[in-house]
Amino acid sequence: MIFGSYSDLLVLGLAISGIGMLGFLVFFNNPRSATNQTFLAFSLISIVWGVLNYASYQAQTTVVSLWLWRSVLFTAVWFCFGIFHLATIFPQEKPKLGHVYSFFILPTIIISSLVTLTPYVFVQLKTLPIPGTVPAIQNGPLILLFGVVVIALVLGAIYKFLHHLRSAEGDLRKQYLLITFGTFLTFALLIICNFILPAGFRILSLIPFGAVFILPFIICTGYAIARYRLFSTRVVVTETFSFILVITTLLQVLFSKTPEELLFRVSAFVLVLVFSILLVRGTVNEMQQRELIEKQEKELEGANVRLRELDKQKSEFLSFASHQLRTPMTAIKWGSGALLDHTYGEVPTNLQEPIQSIFDQSSSMAVLVDDYLNVSRIEQGKMQYTFAPIDLSVLLKTVASQMEPGLRAKGLALETDLGEGRTMVWGDSGKLAQVFGNIIDNAIKYTQQGSIHVSLRKLPERGVAHIEVLDTGIGMDEATLHKIFEKFIRGDNAAEVSTTGSGLGLFIVKTFVEAHKGKVWPESQGLGKGNTFYVELPLLIQK
Repeated sequence: MIFGSYSDLLVLGLAISGIGMLGFLVFFNNPRSATNQTFLAFSLISIVWGVLNYASYQAQTTVVSLWLWRSVLFTAVWFCFGIFHLATIFPQEKPKLGHVYSFFILPTIIISSLVTLTPYVFVQLKTLPIPGTVPAIQNGPLILLFGVVVIALVLGAIYKFLHHLRSAEGDLRKQYLLITFGTFLTFALLIICNFILPAGFRILSLIPFGAVFILPFIICTGYAIARYRLFSTRVVVTETFSFILVITTLLQVLFSKTPEELLFRVSAFVLVLVFSILLVRGTVNEMQQRELIEKQEKELEGANVRLRELDKQKSEFLSFASHQLRTPMTAIKWGSGALLDHTYGEVPTNLQEPIQSIFDQSSSMAVLVDDYLNVSRIEQGKMQYTFAPIDLSVLLKTVASQMEPGLRAKGLALETDLGEGRTMVWGDSGKLAQVFGNIIDNAIKYTQQGSIHVSLRKLPERGVAHIEVLDTGIGMDEATLHKIFEKFIRGDNAAEVSTTGSGLGLFIVKTFVEAHKGKVWPESQGLGKGNTFYVELPLLIQK
């Protein structure tokens, strides 16, 4: 049969371009997957088989023609094995193959493919080769072996796909159904047109269309990819654009008029094909990165939600536990304090020291419980404030007087410079008393010797009251200064001076000051050089 000048070549180019681009597209989606690697290998074998099949009926010499036809059968064996292997491992990334596969099936394929290159399958050409026609070929005694192996591989592949199809669900089942249908149709056409009709009925005219028979498998697989979202729409659009570009370049090859022009356009076709594959690969990689980022964002969002839930549960537990502890701690503190004040009469000398220890420990525990309660309320947004005009000079005098026992116990001096007149702010007296009490108490706790200086100034030009608490204590390094207001944070050298402290006091201080529209910050010249805490609160402007 004489074909049109370019129709068969155009069909071959279309098939090769589609198979190649789809093969690389699947491979680039996950290069480490054995399934993707097998699909790419199958695609490349299909391309080689299509090219050899086309070249075999274009040969002009007997020797070249005979070897081309033998090569067609050689690649046909591996073509069938490729689809069988794909059906065996799909969709696994790292399949485990048994001993039967490695020591029987694979050696059988190797031997069968090598036999096709010998005269035992194709003996010789019975007619001279004429370009555009298929010569008559004398079959050898092992042509039956080739047929049995090919048919066994095809039926095995279809069986495996059907077996997976029965157990698959959802989109995976639809993918299997499409691929199985494409596989069955492709191999049915190949076996009928390339083996049964030529070998049994001497009908050879359909052999040149071998590349076309692969298209059902490619179309079904491509539709499964596009329809069931194995890849994004953007990737499919990129592949479509690249495919159109490749076909346009191929058409230029078909209309070449001189050998030089043909060589140039073939080179351009190859370059465009490679460029298209790389373009699709880049798009796939980009989409994979984007999907990975989106997945990680969703996972992070879910983790944040879970963390917020756990944090809420933690805060509720702390609130509950602190409330339960507060009452007995208050009772213990009140009772031991009453004993020390001789409310129930004189206390024996040998009991005064242990009672004092009970009072001190219960006082520390009560402060700790209050800190946990405050943190719990802050985190749950339940902290309540009662604002009213406050004279900071009076508040600071009161707080300083409450610190006298601790100052006397450590032999420290407390100096105050509270200015003249009143320094009025709008605030919650209880919360501000906690702020300054905490700061001064820390100064006492972490100062071994020396003094503590508290000063108050009005800065009308800035509209703030400026408070400084300076000590001669252990100081802080730069790293501690930046994180001292975080929860459960204490200076590295703090435990050397005082083992008590929850690391919550300054967190509460910062929260309370910011609730008053003020700011607080520490400064230190370094370890062993003391600290200075600054607090600024908006002045209450009176008319």
